Amino acid sequence: MKHSGQLTKIIWAIDAFGEEKFQLNVAAFLRNFTGTLKAKISPVFILSMSGAPGPTDKKAILDRLAKAEEGLHGILKKCRLRSLIPEKILVQSGAGFIRNDVKALLAYAKSTHAQAIVVSTHAKKGVERLFMGSFAETLLLSSTIPIMSVNPSVSKIKKIRSILFATDFGPASQIAFKSVLIFARQLKAKVIIFHQQEEANEAVEANVLSPKEGKWSLATAEFLQETLLQSKDQALAWQKLAKTQGVSCSSYFGHGNRNIADSTIETALKTKADMIAIASRRGPIASTFIGSTARWLVRSAPCPVWVLHVSK
Repeated sequence: MKHSGQLTKIIWAIDAFGEEKFQLNVAAFLRNFTGTLKAKISPVFILSMSGAPGPTDKKAILDRLAKAEEGLHGILKKCRLRSLIPEKILVQSGAGFIRNDVKALLAYAKSTHAQAIVVSTHAKKGVERLFMGSFAETLLLSSTIPIMSVNPSVSKIKKIRSILFATDFGPASQIAFKSVLIFARQLKAKVIIFHQQEEANEAVEANVLSPKEGKWSLATAEFLQETLLQSKDQALAWQKLAKTQGVSCSSYFGHGNRNIADSTIETALKTKADMIAIASRRGPIASTFIGSTARWLVRSAPCPVWVLHVSK
C-alpha cells in the first residue's frame, strides 16, 4: 500500500441500477469523509453486458448505456457532493462476469491514480451475508487499493469523529495504522486501537489442571499473560506515535476465545465508533483473511469499514 500522505482521489463504485437509497447512503459517507480532506470523487459504473437479459448487440448496448446514464444522473443530482468529477461508465462484455468487471474497475482506478475505492455491499435486506462471488467481495479479494465499504444495514451515516482500528499488532497492521493516523489527523478524528486477546482471560484464570480436563496449564496461562502484557506495551507505543502525529488515541482490549469480528463490532458499538479500519495482508493467505474477519466486518458492521491492503 502506497500513499503520498494526502488522499486526493476516490473512486466511487456506483450502481446505476441499484437501489437509490443505498447509493445515497454511500454519498452521505463520502460527504462526511471527504469534507475535510477535499478529495475528488470519481463515480464509476461498470456496465456489464455478460449475463444481461435480452440481446447484446450494438443497439442493446446503447439502450442499456442510455438507461445507465439516466440512472447515474438521477442519483448524482441528489447526492450533494461538491467534489464530484464527471462520471465514467465502463462497458464490459464477454465471459468472466464479476471477475472481469472488477479487473476493469481496478485497471481504471490505477490508471487514474485513485487512492481508495468506495463501494456498497448491495446485500439484500434481511440477508445477513455478503454473498459469495459478489462484486464487493471479489473487489476485496483482488484489490491492492484500500477499500471502504458501506453495507445497507448502516442506516445513519455520521461525521467521522472516531475510527476503531482492529489490530493484531503485526507488521502489516503497523503499516496500516500509520496510514490511518494520516487521515485521522486530516479528519480531526480520534483513533481507538482494538486488540482481541484470544483465550487470555480463560488462561489467566486457569489452574494447574491439564488441558485434558478442560483447563489450560499454569505455564500456558503465564505465557498468554505475558503475551497480553506485550500487547499492551505495543498499544502504548502506538498511542505515543499517534500523539506525535497530533492524533488523540486510546486502546481497548477484548478477552476470551471469541470471534474477532464479532468482538470488533461489539467494541465499535460500545465506543460509538464512526468507522472501523483493518489491515489486509496481500499474499497466499489473503483470501482466508478476507473470508473471515474483514469479510464479516464488511457484511455486519454498524458503520463504514475501511480495509487497507498491505503488500508482503
